[in-house]
Amino acid sequence: LSGMIDAAKEEFKIDLQESWVIGDAQTDIELGKGVNCKTIYLGENSNADHSVKSLKDAAEIVLSST
Repeated sequence: LSGMIDAAKEEFKIDLQESWVIGDAQTDIELGKGVNCKTIYLGENSNADHSVKSLKDAAEIVLSST
């Protein structure tokens, strides 16, 4: 899956260090960290940069970081 992210990075000129991966599985967070993205976990007890209870909360974090 990180190969798909790498391909998108090149094709669309994405700055992964300024990008976010939001997920509800630890593998989502591992993927995000593996490609140097900021991470938000939907739930609790994760090594993500942020953990939230809802997508609304995740959106507020992303929007407040710009």
